[in-house]
Amino acid sequence: MPRVFPPFISCVFYIYPSAQYAEDNSEDGATGFFYGEKSEANPLFPHLYAVTNRHVVFRDGMEEPVLRINTKEGGFWTLPTKRSDWTGHPNGDDIAICPVRFDISLYEIDFFERGIIIDDEFIKKFNVGAGDDVVMIGRFRTHAGKKKNLPTVRFGNIAAMNEEPLYNQFTQLKQESYIIEMRSMSGYSGSPVVLLIPDMSFRWCNPPSGGDGIFVTGADYKGLLGINWGHIVYKEKAKDIETERTLVIEMDSAMAGVVPVSKLMDLIDSEEMIEMRKKKDEETIKYKS
Repeated sequence: MPRVFPPFISCVFYIYPSAQYAEDNSEDGATGFFYGEKSEANPLFPHLYAVTNRHVVFRDGMEEPVLRINTKEGGFWTLPTKRSDWTGHPNGDDIAICPVRFDISLYEIDFFERGIIIDDEFIKKFNVGAGDDVVMIGRFRTHAGKKKNLPTVRFGNIAAMNEEPLYNQFTQLKQESYIIEMRSMSGYSGSPVVLLIPDMSFRWCNPPSGGDGIFVTGADYKGLLGINWGHIVYKEKAKDIETERTLVIEMDSAMAGVVPVSKLMDLIDSEEMIEMRKKKDEETIKYKS
């Protein structure tokens, strides 16, 4: 596996039901990450969004989600939000975003941006599919970090593309998903999943005009593929030897469901968010003048 690009790790934050839970590093937490959209008024400070799963912020007990963010001094800062600040995908997909504003120069954070999104065009052109390497970055709840966030990485491979929807036990809906062979667990919900192409010099690709595949030259490539929504469980029958009763046991399949990043872009490119960014840019320009 190639080395994980360090700024990707800095994109991650933790999310808790309250400031106290964040201070205590409670096990009742999840993962999220930052996405930035360019500001026309101030290119140095993007329109920043917190991103996580819908089932994380719209569950019972998460009325006021709190983000835990690393500081440059080696500690953490808590950013409170309200559930009403968050927007879920209109089709019920397991993703939600929240516009956030703070001076990012004061914190140890980074953000994903449009230029490294793995969209359908990229997938088709570079034949992204089963076997390609991915990495998930998130909160390992048994060692999440007490003094500051210590995101951990979990490596895996695409097991199947998003050709058919997959049942999501959290939303109880059919979710368009990549199936990733990667040992997800509680705490990693909302983690970014990054595609890793170690050496594009040897990548078999589809030329735009069709015909035979071609090789491309270039360095390693890394980009945001999607958002982990959880590990996939299956049921197995077992027999109790003493009572001879048949039991049904839930087993972890070592497969994770990942919401395609296109669902994130649906929200970012919605009329509501575009208008919100436009108003903020107008306010900034007016303030500067």
